[in-house]
Amino acid sequence: MYSNPAGLADGRHRQHLNASCFGFSTSTNALSLETPFTFMQLARNKVPSQYKNASGGIAWSSSWFKQDNSTSKKYFNANLEWRGPSLMTRIGKKNAVGFSMRTKFNFSINNIDQKLIDFVVSSIDSGSNEVRSINNNSFTLNSHAYQEIAGSFARVLMNKESAYLKVGVTGKYLMGIASANITNRGINAEFSAGDDTIFINNSDVEVSHSNVDYLDKFSNNGIGSFLLPNFRNINGSGLGFDVGAIFEWRPRLTDPITSNNRYLFKAGMSLLDIGSISIKQNLTKYSASNLNRVVFTGDSAFASAFVQGTDSGLAYLKRYAQNNLNYKKGSSTYLVNLPMTLSVQLDYNVFKWFYVGANWNQSLVSKKAVAFRRPSSVSLIPRFETRGLEFAMPVLVYDDYQQFGLGFFTRIGPVYLGSDNLIKSLSGNSINGIDFYFGVSTGISAKRSKKKKKK
Repeated sequence: MYSNPAGLADGRHRQHLNASCFGFSTSTNALSLETPFTFMQLARNKVPSQYKNASGGIAWSSSWFKQDNSTSKKYFNANLEWRGPSLMTRIGKKNAVGFSMRTKFNFSINNIDQKLIDFVVSSIDSGSNEVRSINNNSFTLNSHAYQEIAGSFARVLMNKESAYLKVGVTGKYLMGIASANITNRGINAEFSAGDDTIFINNSDVEVSHSNVDYLDKFSNNGIGSFLLPNFRNINGSGLGFDVGAIFEWRPRLTDPITSNNRYLFKAGMSLLDIGSISIKQNLTKYSASNLNRVVFTGDSAFASAFVQGTDSGLAYLKRYAQNNLNYKKGSSTYLVNLPMTLSVQLDYNVFKWFYVGANWNQSLVSKKAVAFRRPSSVSLIPRFETRGLEFAMPVLVYDDYQQFGLGFFTRIGPVYLGSDNLIKSLSGNSINGIDFYFGVSTGISAKRSKKKKKK
């Protein structure tokens, strides 16, 4: 239903329930973390004592961060998604409906200039009094969270002897939990680490955000703070939809070698996440710029504002812009676009329980847009599938075709888990991304009519 709503029609189940599904991923092409211990040692709390501080935590060192200078424009993405509960039920032989809930959080920075990365990394050591400068840089930062309640409908349009076509649509009601966007067109500045002073020579920045106390809730309460938002504090709403179609080739002569899925070859195409959320409640929107030098000091008042919470810290920055920069108040609403994506799915039943699939997901959202964005990817997926057991090893080129990943997926009965970049997540001591997901789903099988034997 999430990759192509047409898939609901003519499924192998009369009813199907996804009790819950959770996923988390991060990736970047700017830095890699190369630690003197492995990720598995960290996960098992087996990090050697020489790499710990007095309180028993990890004594992080800036020398562990290695820059990737192979590309001039950098990005950082973090995504969290919770699906469930969702339910599908068949209506007759040709129709099916589904109902679902989903919560999504995305944090991304795109088009980061290499000069800005160099500036930040060289400034990590705050004990140095050296003055560092940065100029002609730009980036777009998006941080959004929303929940959707959706209904889907799918129908079989064609059912001939070997050709089978089904279509589907999903309509969504969207609730904006929180949203923030910073569009930096260029800052020319100097930084003195010894006294935490920034000299801003010129700037051109746009800022938009609702109340973002969800960041504080996340730091204090963990992942659970995202799953069930407070409906009294929704900051915006909107509508969205998915559409899709699936064609299956079912030649009778291949019946002995194909599985219960009944197709020899399947091809699907869908357009996902069309729509936007209009942020109206608790909205702050302004632009700030300057041509003459101004001074910003990270003093006790600045620190105290952020100690009180993210909203308080952002309010402090707004007051600074009003008092020191060319401040212009923005409109009373703004739109956050959904991660509109063109998706193509292919699957070939090689023999009985063995399949080879392929997925292509092309983002239709600009990296500079105020939006959720799903980076483009393409994957090849060999898969072993039976009723009670399933295993796959997807090979992916992802993050807008810039990264390579080898993942895994396994399902035992109703429980499944997987990762799309297992190599980067778990191997050795070099990490530039983490990806994992798990969930629970179960269904009630549909009765199949027996095929008539040819005379």
